[in-house]
Amino acid sequence: MNKTLATIALAAVSALALSSTRAVAAPPNAPQMAKIAFMIGTWDCKWTAGPSTGTLVATFTPVMNGAWLQETEAAESGGKTVVQTMHYTGYDPSSNHWIHAGPNADGTYEVAQSDDLATWKTLFPAGAGVGKLVRPSDTEYIISEDFQQNGKTLTYSNDCKKRS
Repeated sequence: MNKTLATIALAAVSALALSSTRAVAAPPNAPQMAKIAFMIGTWDCKWTAGPSTGTLVATFTPVMNGAWLQETEAAESGGKTVVQTMHYTGYDPSSNHWIHAGPNADGTYEVAQSDDLATWKTLFPAGAGVGKLVRPSDTEYIISEDFQQNGKTLTYSNDCKKRS
C-alpha cells in the first residue's frame, strides 16, 4: 500500500513538474506582433487637437500571451484629465488586418483597421478620418488624423517619446 501511494505521489509530482516547465505556445500572430514590440513600455506625448493642446502618458503592455498590446492612455490639458482610454492593438490573421479597438472612460469607443501599420482607417465612430502612424525611431512615434468639428476639418497630432 505504501509503495502504491509513493508511486502515485511520484507520478503526480512528475506530472506537475512537466506541466510547469512547458512553454506556452506563441499566438498565431506572433510574427506580426514582433513588428510593434518596440511600443512596449511607457511613452510621454504632446498632443494637439485643433486649438487644444496637452500632454498624454501612454503605456503599452503585451496581453493574452502576446496576441495583443493593451494601451492605457491618460491625456491632460490645463492640468485636468480630459481623456482616459484602454485600447487593444493586434493583428488578426484570419482577415490579414491590424485592429485597434477599445473603450474610452466617457462611454464611447473606437475601432480602426490597417493593412500596413502606417495608415489606419477608423471604422467607428463613423465620419472619423484616416490616421497616420509615423515611426522615426524605436523611441519616437507620431500619430496624426484629421477630424470634423463644427463643420471644420481640424488635425489631431500626438508626438510621443519613450521613457528611458
